[in-house]
Amino acid sequence: MLTVTKEELEKNLEKYLSLARKENITITINGVPVAMLTAPDSNAKSLVSQLTGIIPNNGATKDEIREERLVIQEDYNGLMETLCLCAIPNMRQRIMEGLNAPIEDCVSEDENIKSSQLPITELTGN
Repeated sequence: MLTVTKEELEKNLEKYLSLARKENITITINGVPVAMLTAPDSNAKSLVSQLTGIIPNNGATKDEIREERLVIQEDYNGLMETLCLCAIPNMRQRIMEGLNAPIEDCVSEDENIKSSQLPITELTGN
C-alpha cells in the first residue's frame, strides 16, 4: 500500500488517481493517516481476500452450509432473548427461584392455559 501526503496528492492528483486503480493509497496530514484512495470495486475484492483462508473449503454442500447458518441464527436468537431477559430488573433472581422451586409448587400447563383465558379482573382479584 502506498502512502502520500496531502500536499503530494494535490500536486500529482492525476498520477495518484491512476495508481489507485491498482492499489490503495493512504493520504496523511502531518504523518497521520486521514483518508484512503481506492478503486470503486477494491473494497469488495479486499473483503474477499481477507476471507480467504478464514472460511475453510471443506467440501460442504449448500444444504450443509445453510443448516449450519440456521443453527448459528438459532444460537444468536437465544443470546438475544437472554439479553432481553437480563434487562428486566430482578429477572435473573426470579428465574433462579423458579428453578429451585419444588415441582409441586409449579402451575401445570393446563392450569396456566386456563388462567390465561380468564378476564383480567379474575386474575387480579379486583
